[in-house]
Amino acid sequence: NGTETIAVPPPSLQVAATPSRLRAVYASVQAAASKQDGVALRTHASRFDADGAVLFFTFVAVGGASLPAARLEACRVAADSAARAAGGYLLGSLNPTLEPYLDALRRELDPHDIMNPGALR
Repeated sequence: NGTETIAVPPPSLQVAATPSRLRAVYASVQAAASKQDGVALRTHASRFDADGAVLFFTFVAVGGASLPAARLEACRVAADSAARAAGGYLLGSLNPTLEPYLDALRRELDPHDIMNPGALR
């Protein structure tokens, strides 16, 4: 009757990229997903500004069903590696190159480590 709702899984991976890297990041994640048998990739872009945009990738089974956790994690790991190699920055994950900066920021803002210890990790 046209009133059914379909549960859509949340994005599996969020990647920021500069304008010059957006196409490469998208193509790299798409290529990684295409190597996963029975997996479809849904993508949308958002948060456009002069620094680039955020690409939201959602891995689902062909047909749209959610993937089992282990399968989803395997897709996410492959896509994560592809996105980083193409110059993307993963949101919600630790970027090891930023760790020295975050350590210095922690020392400056909270030299006695009393404000929410570990929150800037």
